Amino acid sequence: MEDERLAGLAAALRAAARDALARLAAEPWLHAKRALAEHAEEDTLTAAAIEALLDRALHAADAPPPPARIAAEARALAATTDDPGRLGLLLGLAAAQERHADELPAPGWRPAAEAPARDPFVLREPGAAPDPIDDAISAAERAAAAGDAGRAADHMRTAAELDRRRTEAGDPWGTRPIPEA
Repeated sequence: MEDERLAGLAAALRAAARDALARLAAEPWLHAKRALAEHAEEDTLTAAAIEALLDRALHAADAPPPPARIAAEARALAATTDDPGRLGLLLGLAAAQERHADELPAPGWRPAAEAPARDPFVLREPGAAPDPIDDAISAAERAAAAGDAGRAADHMRTAAELDRRRTEAGDPWGTRPIPEA
């Protein structure tokens, strides 16, 4: 019974990762794109750890439950185990899902845009010079569309680091236009 509930958590995590990656391109805010990519990566890695523990591969659930529900199930399972490895995995999962609930933007349907979304203050202009931050975000969106949470998160971390450097140099994201998509 405990293994089946654990398998259900892995399936829920795979669905949550798939959902976060699907939302990445439509999310306009840079910090929210990064959170979606990094949480998808974390969910994918935790699902893989559960699968390794159970010694079987699992498929994503049809729809992801809210992070608070995943956290509650992980805590409930943690209360029933005497295995220190499972206990650590489940309590870590519960804490991560509670953080996800705080950090991730609330899901909501947005119609597909003609171009991937960017922060509202970022202007697009024909003939604008390529922008490394936009290039990193575009690479993250392509990785997300391919279902690669790790690459999407890596590209979003690169975008965030470039944004930090440019802000420190007095040239923050959005002060120059980016090319039209």
